[in-house]
Amino acid sequence: MAPVSLFERLQRVGAWRNVPERWQTPLLVLSGFVFLGGSVYAYQNLSLDWSNVNIMLLALVLLVGTPATIAVNAAELRVITAIGGSSMTWLTESRTDVIPTAANKLPLPRSAVVRTPALESHAL
Repeated sequence: MAPVSLFERLQRVGAWRNVPERWQTPLLVLSGFVFLGGSVYAYQNLSLDWSNVNIMLLALVLLVGTPATIAVNAAELRVITAIGGSSMTWLTESRTDVIPTAANKLPLPRSAVVRTPALESHAL
């Protein structure tokens, strides 16, 4: 039995991306409700003394830190695709960064599952 390469395994796992178009919107809405419900539940059970939270630093991270991180990760992906002899748009690179980052919050590490097919689809 021949060993299966990492790319072949990731392609099989990445088959989840082939969700029929008619299911994409309902699944997106459902996932939004699950996220919102989980956020409300987590906030209600949070034992945080808000008097110790610096709102200005929180806003700075939200408004500057997060977009800067997305931009740096997109630039990294741009370098990776350039090394491979191809290119992506900044929007595609940003999406390819944001989706795996959000997916990594799930119990399964999906970052490689999302990034590998994106890189393969832009390869020459």
